[in-house]
Amino acid sequence: MNELWNDLVPSDTSIDQDSFLQLYRTIDNLFEDEEEEELGSSPVKSSSLEQSFAQLCDDASVPSISRSALIAWDEIQDLFQENLLSEQEFDRLWSQSLKSQTLNPIMRQDQLTLEGFLYFNDLLDDLFILEENEIVDDGIQSVSQETTSSETKDILFFKQDSSPQELFARIAADQKTVSLDIILKRWGNLQEMIRDGDLSKDEVLELYQRATKTGYLDCEAFVVFYNSIESLFEDEEEEDENNEDVEEQSRRISSKAILLNLISDVASDASRLPCGLECTEEEIQQIAGVVKYLERESSNMLVSRRGSIKESDIAGTWKMIYTSSSALKFNKGISGLVPPTGKFGGLIQKLKASKFMLDLEYVETVNAGAGSFEVRVTGDWEIKSSMSLFTGEQAMALKVEPNLVLYGITTQKADHWKSLGPMNLLDISYLDDDLRIMRGSTSSESIFIFKKL
Repeated sequence: MNELWNDLVPSDTSIDQDSFLQLYRTIDNLFEDEEEEELGSSPVKSSSLEQSFAQLCDDASVPSISRSALIAWDEIQDLFQENLLSEQEFDRLWSQSLKSQTLNPIMRQDQLTLEGFLYFNDLLDDLFILEENEIVDDGIQSVSQETTSSETKDILFFKQDSSPQELFARIAADQKTVSLDIILKRWGNLQEMIRDGDLSKDEVLELYQRATKTGYLDCEAFVVFYNSIESLFEDEEEEDENNEDVEEQSRRISSKAILLNLISDVASDASRLPCGLECTEEEIQQIAGVVKYLERESSNMLVSRRGSIKESDIAGTWKMIYTSSSALKFNKGISGLVPPTGKFGGLIQKLKASKFMLDLEYVETVNAGAGSFEVRVTGDWEIKSSMSLFTGEQAMALKVEPNLVLYGITTQKADHWKSLGPMNLLDISYLDDDLRIMRGSTSSESIFIFKKL
């Protein structure tokens, strides 16, 4: 105790408020360190994380996690959904965790080992530790301080939705006026602005002198003083908001561009079937992770319009560029008519909307050398409000009723054509001017992505 006192007050027998607070925190930190040593890490949590790590591993032979696998983890997606974590913050934690790892010659340097995964979760936990005296509710919060003056026993913090009149009443207590000294001692937000360098004491004094006529501030003069401080930061806040708008736009473009690039990489392999029908499991997980993130973006009409879309919003000619549907993979297309010597060549979906009719046409290409042909499916369609079986929330679905299947000189009724079933009712999860993403109404893992032509 003597050593701490001498460090803070080397040549005086008294201590000011700032030194007292510093001494208090120093002593408090000594006991926090001891508590952390006694508690240690929770074996239950560690075991749970090890299980999660095993489930997220890309390759069991070299246990490690890729960025795409980690960002698709339910825990991370829940934080994204609740706006508790941004992708930028995720990338920062990912980068720090990579650097924290012991080098392993048999492991890719862009993946996390168990050591890095545990370190990542420690960093994640640190994001949600409340700091001392942090405001956790609306209005004004008092932080008690031991001082000799009853007038200055509380430091007041308040949020912007509280009025300056209310703040004045709390600072002035039972008095009709307050001095600058009392304001500086009791207004915690103002103390932080000065301590952080956002305001200098000279600037505060100048604003105070402009507001006072008697050397003290009554409630009306305090409001003037308060507003003059607020006005200093209005331009900065507007600039920050503009920067955030640019960052948000860039992030949206980036998410969509990442998705289209992933699909383009898959399509570049001519030896595989188009539309992702022969994707690897890792590619499926990567695309699903980006889709889940993109669905929450404000560029999604379902988000910006609160789920309200019309037939005219999706009418047009669309090309299927990706699907993870196991049924389409099994049938090698939507018709199931691909011969053993042929292969699926692509799918076009035409949605026509007029005042009285909503007509549908699928055009499926079947590549079979000289015997290549097209399968055409005609029918009706509509946008239908439904209830998601997985979220319990209202969803918008594309309902299709196929009437005829035409190929070569053959025409058949489509009402019992089983291979068409998986696409007859799909929830629309993302929509913008040229991209539409749909999920299976009974299997949300079945993703269908269409690009407008």
